[in-house]
Amino acid sequence: MFKRLYFVAVTLFWVIMNLLLWRSEIAAHRSSGSPVSVHSVWERILTAPDDSSLQVLHRGKRIGYCRWQAAPLEPEATPPTTESPDVIEGQIRQVTGYAVNVEGSLLLGDDFERLRITVRLELDADGTWRTFEGRVASKPGTWELRASALAQAIEVRSERAGATWERRFTFREIANPTLWLGLIGPAGTLGNLAGLLPPEAARPLTPGSLALSWQARTHWHTIGHSRLRAYRLEAQVLDQYRAVITVSRVGEILRVELPDDLVLLNEALEPF
Repeated sequence: MFKRLYFVAVTLFWVIMNLLLWRSEIAAHRSSGSPVSVHSVWERILTAPDDSSLQVLHRGKRIGYCRWQAAPLEPEATPPTTESPDVIEGQIRQVTGYAVNVEGSLLLGDDFERLRITVRLELDADGTWRTFEGRVASKPGTWELRASALAQAIEVRSERAGATWERRFTFREIANPTLWLGLIGPAGTLGNLAGLLPPEAARPLTPGSLALSWQARTHWHTIGHSRLRAYRLEAQVLDQYRAVITVSRVGEILRVELPDDLVLLNEALEPF
């Protein structure tokens, strides 16, 4: 009698535990997380204590890497005075904005041409961009791009085989990404960049299509057999494509999903 009761109890316990486990897994997959402030998530990204090293994959194939680094900006340092003896060297007393630096390398085209890319973006304290500087280097040429929110213009400079080419565009003139990418590199490297854009990018862009409306939610990010609490940022690109950024609770970028199956994976957490 005791053995039968013991068998029934063990069986009942096993069934209940499996039912609870199944229910929790189904609930986790169905839940899209709780909404959170987009501003608070971006602030975590801009103030993250560590850089984000990311592998770049296009349609499952690794084509390069990049490193994301963000840091706060402060007014130019002033000499210490006797009136402020409590100021600690290196301490940030006032944040006037943020600087984002990205550097990386990509292999593009059938001949696997290597591009070395460096980007610097400066933002106001509220996250509004001020200036953008980008440089693409590939033997035997380089391309530089500078943009200013104040001037509402972009300056492009190219050096290739000893020849220099420069051009200035206003924001209103930049209506077709494939057009100005072709102008920057009509016979070479940056034409490959234009080829990575989806077909819809060839149509004229409008302010409405360029404006990204981000949404942020809490998220569970799976790493192997473990799950990590994170944030998920999502926006529509060109009215029908998605851009998704998965961010850790401290602001480290874990994964970026872009149109045309372009994915960036954090090297430390998701070795490939």
